[in-house]
Amino acid sequence: MLPTLTPLTFDPAHPFPFISNLSLSLAVLTVDDGTKKFSRVKLPENRPRLIPIVDGEVPRGAIDEPSQHADADKFVRLEAVIAANVNLLFPNVEVLDCSTFRVTRNAEVRRNEEVAEGLIEMIEDVLRQRRFATVVRVEVDEAMPEEVRSMLVEQLEISERELFELPEPLGLDDYF
Repeated sequence: MLPTLTPLTFDPAHPFPFISNLSLSLAVLTVDDGTKKFSRVKLPENRPRLIPIVDGEVPRGAIDEPSQHADADKFVRLEAVIAANVNLLFPNVEVLDCSTFRVTRNAEVRRNEEVAEGLIEMIEDVLRQRRFATVVRVEVDEAMPEEVRSMLVEQLEISERELFELPEPLGLDDYF
């Protein structure tokens, strides 16, 4: 699964990464040469959130085909597996924290239907606008450090009222 993960680091040389609507991400706080850095790792949407455990181990292929392991007696969350191994994405760097967060963007896009040339063009335009819509809610793991929360508030241009501290797991709708 490691090749499907791409950490995006935010620092003076790199802009804050775009975070798509309702995608689950890990906020990774690292320190390199005394400088703290924030990185975002998006959880792959093409992988199951629950990984089966059989006899205390993750069976071969369980991440790709979890339904093949109906004999699983336990499950581990995908984000927990990635967080436990996040140091592999940041070699030679100290990982200070790894917390889960999810952004919700405004799905209401105003559109002048009289200006639209056709229904298909109008729908495509609305979907494009929705992708980059204003952030209206950010859910964060309640254990997320204050400095990471503050950075998210500042970079996503939201108020403290739009930041919701919740117990893990976030994005419970992924399980249904």
